[in-house]
Amino acid sequence: MRPPTPTATATSTAGCEARTSTDTNCGACGTVCNLANATPSARPAPAPSAAAPVVQNCDGNASNGCERNTASDVNNCGLCGSRCPSRTNATAICTAGGCGYTCTAGWADCDGSASNGCEVNTQTSTSSCGACGRVCATPNGSPVCSSGTCAISSCNSGYANCDGQVANGCESNTQTNVNHCGACGRVCALANASQSCSSGSCRIGTCNTGFANCNGTYVGRLRGQPPVEQQQLRHLRGAAPHRSAALRGLRRLSD
Repeated sequence: MRPPTPTATATSTAGCEARTSTDTNCGACGTVCNLANATPSARPAPAPSAAAPVVQNCDGNASNGCERNTASDVNNCGLCGSRCPSRTNATAICTAGGCGYTCTAGWADCDGSASNGCEVNTQTSTSSCGACGRVCATPNGSPVCSSGTCAISSCNSGYANCDGQVANGCESNTQTNVNHCGACGRVCALANASQSCSSGSCRIGTCNTGFANCNGTYVGRLRGQPPVEQQQLRHLRGAAPHRSAALRGLRRLSD
């Protein structure tokens, strides 16, 4: 009678002691299964489940294992081959298997619509300056947004930004303001009288009791300039015909 034929599971020391369907002897002796991001198995792969794993073998190459992290890969986001779309002025991202995007510096998605991406330049937009919805408002002037900061481009005629603040715009009316008459800092200072500013020029309002404007000069001086009387004295020096009478009248005004 013939002896039995040895099998791959024989335990004889002289027989075939190793199975070639194990992770350390896969298909041949000494062939070890060692795959990246995967649990090796010499057995046929099971049918895929409904919930896909985070790391997947997207290129179908067993030698590099499960090479794609579908939780963060913008080209394989959630599933192999699911690519996140690009958006205007933005960078596509994949977070927890879902596509999204981050805006490029200086841009923002103010309307919340993914279709037009990050549509607003927050460095120059006067309606979203520095951030969405931050409006540059400059009363009596024209606003500008520069590097994400509101500023005043120009003031309307007859107005000026004398306090240097952007929030209240061009707050001073240089046509009527006695502290900024004609220009910022030009203060009307009239002797023995109340002052006014009309059309950007200092003028006498009313004289104090006991004083009068006998020389008919109604345009007052600006602070830092000599009084009207001193200016008139300089003009009259050398004017012989009425010099003495004029000097006496001016002296009475200054008494």
